[in-house]
Order: sequence, then C-alpha cells, then structure tokens
Amino acid sequence: MTSITDYIVVKNIIPKEVCKNIISNLEENKPWEKHNWYDSVNDLRYTKNTMELDVMTITDELSKVLNPMINNAYKDYVNQFNGSGENTKNFINYFTPIRFNRYEVGTKMRKHFDFIQSIFDGQSRFFTPYKGVPILSLVGILNDDYEGGDFVFNDNHTLKFNAGDILIFPSTFMYAHEVKAITKGTRYSFVSWGF
Repeated sequence: MTSITDYIVVKNIIPKEVCKNIISNLEENKPWEKHNWYDSVNDLRYTKNTMELDVMTITDELSKVLNPMINNAYKDYVNQFNGSGENTKNFINYFTPIRFNRYEVGTKMRKHFDFIQSIFDGQSRFFTPYKGVPILSLVGILNDDYEGGDFVFNDNHTLKFNAGDILIFPSTFMYAHEVKAITKGTRYSFVSWGF
C-alpha cells in the first residue's frame, strides 16, 4: 500500500564544496529581505514581523551552478514514479528561479502548503505567458551546522538533512509543511517549484 510519504524524496546531490561556495557568495552579496506571504483572496503581500526568515533571489552566476542539478533532480523524481515513457517526457517543463532562504536563530517557516498561484499567473516577469500552479516543490539544503530547523510534514513526519540534500515532494494540500525555529547557528536553503 502506498503512503503519501512515499512521494517525499531526499537525495544528496549538491557537492559539499559547492554548498560552501554558494553560502560564501550569498553572504558577500547580502541583498536579503524579509520573507512575505501572498493572500490570494485579498490580492496582497504581507509579512509577519516576528520569526520571519530572510530571502534572496538567485543570481545568474549561481543559476549556472545549480540549475543543471535541479533539472536532473526533477527528471529523476518524475521517472522514479512514472517511468521514462513518452507520457512523462513533458511532465515538468519549467521550474521557477531559485529563491534562497536564510534562517537565523529564532526564525522559522510557518506551516503552509505550496499551492502558489501568484508565481504562475501569466503576469510574472519570469514566466509570461505561463499560467497554472506548481506540480512539484524542491528544497535544497546548503548546510547542516545549525540546531533546530526541523522540516516537518503534516505535524508528524520530521526530516533531518545533510548539506547537499535536495528534497522533492508534490505541491498539494496533502503536503502541508513547516520549518521549526532555529535554536543555534544559521540554516541556508533554497526553494524552487516545477510546473
């Protein structure tokens, strides 16, 4: 019998030296801003002033490093569950530019699921004229020298990561997830959504 946790896949893909170099690059550039949420009912963005992580959009330089690994990770995931036949060849055609996440002590990602409509509205500067919703969510972990920061699905399935891990799971309401507050150090990760 299949469980929803069967579709949560973690593989160690990114070399540790690449992870270290990316973190150094992120801290040298430092254009971090507070994470914000999108309220589709009221069509507005907002941030919680407490415990909110920092985010940064990827640079072209880092895209060249990470995009091939991400593209292969999406393809491997789809092939793992659907085979490599013609019907899956175009399952994931695009993925969003990477957004880096920095969690410092006391910050977290509140529980949510990735039914993100604002990125895929046909108006975005990245995807015009594409419309839709994400099919797969991808999280990359750049370091593991922090405490706290557990990644939890549906309040009961906790994941621990190693630097270089990539997590992929379906972007549906069945995969509500959160990152618990950091208690020591700084956690660096990135996200992307496939569609």
